[in-house]
Amino acid sequence: MKHKATLLGILTLFLASCVSILVLLQQPQQSVSPVASSDTKAPAFSVFPSEKLPHRICTKNETGGFVIIAEAEGQLTVEGIDPSLTTSSLLSSCLQLADNSTLEPVAAASDDLQQFGFEAPQASVRFEYGDMSLQLEVGGAVPGQNAYYAWVTGSADIYLWSGADIFLLSAKDFVSTQLTPPPSSIAEGPDAIIFGGSVRESSFVLTRDEAENILYVSSQDKKRRTDRQAVEDITASLFSLQAETVEAYISDKDDLAAYGLETPYSTVCFSYIDTVGETQSIELRASAPSDGNVYLVCNDRPVVYCTPLEALPWLDTQFEDVVSRLPMLFSIENIRSVGIKGPDTLIVFALSENSGELLVTGEGGLPVDPERFRSLYQCLIGVPGEEYTRDGVPEDAQELIRVTFTFRDGREPAVMQLFEGPALQAYLSVDGETEFLTKSRYAEIILKNLQRLETGEDISPLY
Repeated sequence: MKHKATLLGILTLFLASCVSILVLLQQPQQSVSPVASSDTKAPAFSVFPSEKLPHRICTKNETGGFVIIAEAEGQLTVEGIDPSLTTSSLLSSCLQLADNSTLEPVAAASDDLQQFGFEAPQASVRFEYGDMSLQLEVGGAVPGQNAYYAWVTGSADIYLWSGADIFLLSAKDFVSTQLTPPPSSIAEGPDAIIFGGSVRESSFVLTRDEAENILYVSSQDKKRRTDRQAVEDITASLFSLQAETVEAYISDKDDLAAYGLETPYSTVCFSYIDTVGETQSIELRASAPSDGNVYLVCNDRPVVYCTPLEALPWLDTQFEDVVSRLPMLFSIENIRSVGIKGPDTLIVFALSENSGELLVTGEGGLPVDPERFRSLYQCLIGVPGEEYTRDGVPEDAQELIRVTFTFRDGREPAVMQLFEGPALQAYLSVDGETEFLTKSRYAEIILKNLQRLETGEDISPLY
């Protein structure tokens, strides 16, 4: 009986111990700040006036700092910067930091200030309220957080200040990096785009013929069809153009020389109609590329932007880069006749229409199968300019083939010629202008296809 009583007592003591442990485990744990000591309690505080906004924020830092002014009408401006060029969201962020909710007490100022970066503060920020002012020093960055240590001059506490990296900026950092508008703000695109600058021997212009819905490129006395894809790549890059950085905010145009912009390497100008019906003009002037970057100015803005070279496909574009490689793209519906002349061949095809159907006649008025002639016609207009050349045709060069087109709408006839060129190549001449080299075998294919047209054989494709 005595043994059972002893066992019961031991069991009672064991259960009591378990209960005590459970009670301790269920009690809330005291959190410990990574900076403050475990016995430091977060005091109630009020650094910024709760019902006031500063009318002026003055920041000094290694970049020189900036001054933000809250105008009477509520607009925020940066001292010395054109208000129309600033980023409003960035300005608002500065004003929002004048709020107690952005601060969190972490230590007493009596602690070693050096460990928080106040031996050499990164910035000094003064908030002016008219009848009072408040100054905070920005110390070191808080590891792993978007915050910096802050100390109100003369106060007893050190704070974590969320978002305080904005006070490390310079005045130019508040300038928007947007150079040109997005397509959504454009109601009607440019009628003409002018390219100039020292990189080009002469300027050239892209224009659209609305009646024909054809893009042309003109330079001096030349006017050519364009390579539509090349033009689209260039024009697309002219809108929503955003710089990587603002390099400088300048007050004197003489400062442009330091960025290679006194005599621009490349320029592009165009106008458009915005969504409120007003005409807006853009002129971009660019420096020669250096280390993969280009300096830019836009209109008369006192801003030098820095942009990656790959964002500017138009920078080095030349006249020949946008000229169509297919200079003879004439619609067969507008063709009156086609004359083909080779070393031993001369034939003229007459084209007409009857109730919407193409009629073709050859020598002696003999009818030609219109579908097979269409295949031959594709060869004629498909001769491509494969390599741009500024060399003229040598005087002694042999003419390989000549194709003459006349038109129903009364325009001047068009003449395509291929002349013997370097090995396996031919000079491609259109209306007496020679701008391309192409393959000499194209002349052979066309002349053989003439024979196939007569014999009823299949027409061979040009390539």
